[in-house]
Amino acid sequence: MLRTAVRSCHAFVLMFDLNDSKQTFREVETLRQLILDERSGESVPIIVIANKSDSVVVKDSEENKVLDAVVSIDWDCTYLTTSAKCDTNISDVYNAVCKGLGIKVRQDTDVNQSNKDATPKISKTTLMKRRFSIKSF
Repeated sequence: MLRTAVRSCHAFVLMFDLNDSKQTFREVETLRQLILDERSGESVPIIVIANKSDSVVVKDSEENKVLDAVVSIDWDCTYLTTSAKCDTNISDVYNAVCKGLGIKVRQDTDVNQSNKDATPKISKTTLMKRRFSIKSF
């Protein structure tokens, strides 16, 4: 079932917990290898998310910098640090997925919101044309 799902996806977002990075990053490595095996020779966007950046323990840790280098340089994938709890860099995840898929994103902002924090606006027809779906493994 998982292999079938991997073959049908257009992009992948792999997330791990910075508070338990040894275990959860290993799972990301395993999933990434499965993606590479199943999609051999295909260029498919993979975005790796380090979640729970709000934790005092992990802020600016050396381990996070090493993981960033591994993902960005060795794997040639997008690496983002987020906090779902604090809503930090969440829109960057959507922007990275859209960029990887070649979907243009319109940024809507109001007077009190900076461009960086803007929520991406994507038309439903654009996503439907690409058969965009979210699968959780």
